[in-house]
Amino acid sequence: MFNFIITGTCSKGCSFCFTEEQARIQHTLGEMDVEYVNKLLDYYKFDPNKMTSTNEYDVRILGGEPTQHSNFTGIIDTVIKRGLKINLVSNFLFGEKIQKYIVNNIKHFRWMLPNSAELNEKNRLKLWLKNYIAIYDAYAATWGFEESPRLFLSLTISRDWKERKHFEYIKWLASKIPNRLNAIRMGLDLTGTYLINNKELGKELTKLEKFAHVNNIHITSDCQVPPCLWKGETEEAVRANTSLATFQYGMDLTCGFMPIDVFPDGTSTMCYPLKGEVNHDVFNLPGKDKLNTLVKEYAKNYISYSETFNKPEECLNCSFYLKGDSNQLVYRLKLRKQKWGYIYASRFISTSSPKPEDKPFFLIIHSSISNDVKKGIRKCNNEIKINFEFNDKFNKDKSIQYGLRKTN
Repeated sequence: MFNFIITGTCSKGCSFCFTEEQARIQHTLGEMDVEYVNKLLDYYKFDPNKMTSTNEYDVRILGGEPTQHSNFTGIIDTVIKRGLKINLVSNFLFGEKIQKYIVNNIKHFRWMLPNSAELNEKNRLKLWLKNYIAIYDAYAATWGFEESPRLFLSLTISRDWKERKHFEYIKWLASKIPNRLNAIRMGLDLTGTYLINNKELGKELTKLEKFAHVNNIHITSDCQVPPCLWKGETEEAVRANTSLATFQYGMDLTCGFMPIDVFPDGTSTMCYPLKGEVNHDVFNLPGKDKLNTLVKEYAKNYISYSETFNKPEECLNCSFYLKGDSNQLVYRLKLRKQKWGYIYASRFISTSSPKPEDKPFFLIIHSSISNDVKKGIRKCNNEIKINFEFNDKFNKDKSIQYGLRKTN
């Protein structure tokens, strides 16, 4: 995931916004120019001919508020000329000129995330509705909604969620766009530790999830929604309660995944709130697959950074918490004893090793196995071994190894 933060400027000012106020109001982040956009697209080989099923080479445009960029249409034109598709994250509070430009070029925008928070304040709703309906109707006339909802209402549940009554707010907003609400993308205010084991908040999210399902609205989660908001110590158990919890696949981090944000000043970070803390040069990377290399470098940087501060005891003892480095991966798995041995949560394992036998595979005990998973396991050799450690209850000081055999 690669985000082009083309400007830090935004006039909306959501209560939960993690963008620095100086960047948002005083424009200190500057603007990403067309030359720099082209440089990034060339270096990371964004090519419409190598699009994957996950559309990872779509160009994701964010801010701040991207439409407040002084040359927003010039940036979009540059991407369009390359035959690339665009994902736009916007507050949808732009004027008629920008609205008409987007509608006229709708075939180049694969999907959009309209920031839909706090529209019941500061007379925001009227303008937002005008733009949302125009773009929804443009999607209906071109792309259609069979393959994708196209428009995902982006809603952040803030830490003052009880006072803001998000459930009532979402019902109110849905009533303003009848028959035009296909999807909701739910996010959380990730600042502070109030989320840890916050089962009350989990119940609120489940209520929102049920409302979406009853009304045939697709609902998905943003980059990180910790599983500890729900009951269950395995992914399977949590999934029985919700589809919103995020789990880490492919990198050795904590619950959830994080995008790479590239800023106008040439800096980058893995997850905007970590700007200035976890950074890496986006150029001068080894290997042919620059994007994959950058993701791996950030994974290592994030882990190193996480080791510089004390983590809550609840997280260290959590069955979903991972830690590791580039040479050896350590998995904290909560085990429970059975008559015949031990069982533990299913976990996706991956390493940065180029050896075929070390490629990603699944460890699954007492869980249904889809065809895709079986196909992945068949690529593994019988010799694969994984280091993992018992939890404290079993008084094991040394990690043990478990061999994985191919399945038929």
